[in-house]
Amino acid sequence: MKKILLFLLITVPVIAFSQNVTIYLVDRDDFDFSDVQITVKSQKEAETDFKTLVLVYDSYRKEVIGGWGSYENMKPTNEELKKIVNDAILDMYNGKQQIRYSERHNSSATSPFDGILGLRWSMKIESAVNQLQKMGLSPWQQNGDNTIICIHRTSWEGILYDAVWLDYLTSNKQNKYLYCISFMKLFDDARSAKSTRESIANDLKLKYGEESVKEEIDDNGFKRYSVWEEIGWEVSASRIQLFINKLPDSGGYAVSLIYSGLGEASKMVIKDNDY
Repeated sequence: MKKILLFLLITVPVIAFSQNVTIYLVDRDDFDFSDVQITVKSQKEAETDFKTLVLVYDSYRKEVIGGWGSYENMKPTNEELKKIVNDAILDMYNGKQQIRYSERHNSSATSPFDGILGLRWSMKIESAVNQLQKMGLSPWQQNGDNTIICIHRTSWEGILYDAVWLDYLTSNKQNKYLYCISFMKLFDDARSAKSTRESIANDLKLKYGEESVKEEIDDNGFKRYSVWEEIGWEVSASRIQLFINKLPDSGGYAVSLIYSGLGEASKMVIKDNDY
């Protein structure tokens, strides 16, 4: 058990905690998952902001070799436990003992508008930064009250951007929840910026359907694209914005691609305020 707790201390980010986490301890050789040990700890005691945590134990090595964490309360099925064990064994053979962060593919958290850079809407901003740093995206700097920025060349959907922004909402308990991810690519001339914008717009139409992509002319005379999601009877929400800005100081141009999860983050803040 000491080694399990040590593994948690080393691999899971230390941030703000306010709830419990359900921990499933699975032996890699428990093929029918008949001896899964389940414990409930406070997030502070386990030093994680996960609500569900599966740890894979190797009885021969006498140590935890990997696992999977979720920010939702859920009970993993045997099929999911099998995949978690197989992933942990594969990671171990590749020299990486880690807690995977990805949500289950059938979870409502993984909508077509979620999973940008492997992140999820309403996750705590500290966890988002920790995950992106593991991908090599750093350093991060505060840019205003609710925004942090990383000036680092970042590839997303086939485009190499020059910077990434993360925006967050803050609850009364001072917990910060991710609600916006923005990419920016710089150009010396408008023609190149327009070409890249159109390439991104075409990809959005292929992925989300042309009927979901709206086009308009904004105040600076450039085309602006937006992607909308139906969220109820005759109600839709803007999830993606794509536009060009002229940079007054340098005379250059910037293409911005912005993904929004304001609804998900707002619900988390309301829940946190009421908890």
